[in-house]
Order: sequence, then C-alpha cells, then structure tokens
Amino acid sequence: MPPLPRRAAPVLALALLLLLLPLATAGCTYLGAATAIVLGTGALDDGGRGGGAGGPGGTLNANTTAEIVDLPRTAAGTQPVVIRLIDAEGDRVNLRLEFRDAGAGAADFRAATLATVRRLRDGETVAGGPTTETGLLDTGPDGTEYVLDWSYEQDLGPGARASVTLRLVVVGTVDAPGGVAFTSENRKIGNEPPLATNVRVVGGRDLVFVRFDLADSSGDICAVDAFFTIEGEARQVLTPVDPGSVVNLQTAAAPREISFLWDTADPTQVGRRRARSRSARARSSRRATP
Repeated sequence: MPPLPRRAAPVLALALLLLLLPLATAGCTYLGAATAIVLGTGALDDGGRGGGAGGPGGTLNANTTAEIVDLPRTAAGTQPVVIRLIDAEGDRVNLRLEFRDAGAGAADFRAATLATVRRLRDGETVAGGPTTETGLLDTGPDGTEYVLDWSYEQDLGPGARASVTLRLVVVGTVDAPGGVAFTSENRKIGNEPPLATNVRVVGGRDLVFVRFDLADSSGDICAVDAFFTIEGEARQVLTPVDPGSVVNLQTAAAPREISFLWDTADPTQVGRRRARSRSARARSSRRATP
C-alpha cells in the first residue's frame, strides 16, 4: 500500500455506505440462454372457452405468453423467480415452475416447491405454500408480473448452484391443454449477494483511504457504489479519486481487503465545505461505520 498522501486541512469522519453491484458478466441478473415458446391456454371463443382452432362463427383466442424475466440474488434460503404473463384477453393461467440440476438427464425435470406466489406490483400474496402450482393467475395485454418464491434449498439442498435449467409449464385443463411455455438454461440459483464488512476511513487529512473487506460465496465479479452521510442531511455520492478502483472487483469466499482513495476536499463532493465548518463537538463525535 503506498504511503498516505498528506494534505493541509483536517477531515471529518463520516458514516459510509457501500452498495455492491453484481456485474452482468457474473450471471447475477442476466438470464443467459433461454428459449421462449408461446403456448395457447385457450383457442376458440364462441361464448365460452373452447379447445379447438378457430372456425366458422368463432373468434381465435390469442395465446398467453409466459416468461422468466429476473432471478434476483438472495440470502434467505429462497430464490425469487420473477415471471411475466401477457394475454390479450386477460385469460387466467395456472403455472408450475420446474427445474433440472446440472448433470441430470434431459427429461429429469422436477416440480419446484414454492413458498409463496406474490404479485410484483404491490407485493400481495396471491398463493400460499408449500405448493407446486401457482393457482390461477391474472394476466393482461400489457403484462402482469409475479414473484415465485422457490424454496430451492428444500429441493436442491444448501448452497448455490451454477447451472440449473428452469422452465414454466402451463397446467392443462379439460378445455385447454397445457405444456412447456418457457425454458431458461444455465441459471445460477441461490446466489448470495457479496458482503462488505469492516468499512473504515484511514487517515486524518482531506485525502484519505476508504477500506473494507469484501467476500462472496460464489466468487462473482462485482462493483461498488459508495455514499456518505452527514448527520441530518441526505445521502450523497462518494466519488473515488480513481473510479476504476471500485469496478471489476474479483471476490472469493474468504474476505479480502479492498481500498480506494477519497479526496474529501474535492468541490464536486457536495456538502464537504459545510461539513468542515461544523463545530468541533460534531467532528469528534462521528465515526465511520458500514
């Protein structure tokens, strides 16, 4: 580590907040290889929902589209699976989430155990669990999104999985046959977010080091957004001297120290001049915290 640069004016110790941003290259939110198959949940509308193709006196009922749109990181033993349903007529649909772990046979899909099914818009629970089917879900022409909270540890055991295939299956009825609606391959399941601990400011002058310990159980590459707060004021962006020092950070299960240089006297760091004019009592009472 290079010696700490020295500047003339004292610096105020502040509360710090580091936000870890997983990169798309780490497979955290990027869906990767996926095959979408549009599947009809109803066909002929002739005053009721029929099961055949359109014909004389009937109107063809548009198909329902079901897709997985996000797999957020998780630290709670469940894997949220965000899905979107689109149907021009607003037909309701019952789904089953299925999975196949790496190394399993091509046909070895199993039904996922769902803890809850929630509407994404307002978080309302529309189906409780444990269950392997969502129950009838509302759809619409503009798309309706739901969160399937998958109890993946119950189905796969503890720990993250790096290559799981997921698919959405429409549960068939007498009037409307079901089938596979969407397949997404090589998904990372149970991927915990990276963790920053032991955040501290090192140095007593305007140019200081911000240091912290970084770890991630699955070794993803990530980036860091940093913020600082002054008591009674809104959170403000902390800009490192070298912005490249907080991106493309390689992680590992064992914590390792990361540091970057922060020029607190930089006039672009909004609020610093006000901070330096505060009383000695305020300056001595604050500490850097995660």
